[in-house]
Amino acid sequence: MTIAHDQGCPCIELECSLPSEVTAIFPFVDKFMLLIRKCGCVPEGESDVEIALREARANAIIHGNHENPRKHVMFVSAVKLMKSQSQ
Repeated sequence: MTIAHDQGCPCIELECSLPSEVTAIFPFVDKFMLLIRKCGCVPEGESDVEIALREARANAIIHGNHENPRKHVMFVSAVKLMKSQSQ
């Protein structure tokens, strides 16, 4: 994970590889959602991003890699950190 600046706003860039195992989806998405919620990128109670992440991982693992344990799913994201309302 790196923190970069895009047009003056900080941005978290994350790249990782997940095994093609359905059991790897939930721990990864849970940790990623915690990170982006703490950064203020997704409000608490918002579930659309979380659902989309789980579905995308499941589709890649089940339909793309056919749950082949020798394959991995790459995850690359860039999340722009929002300024707080009080600034």
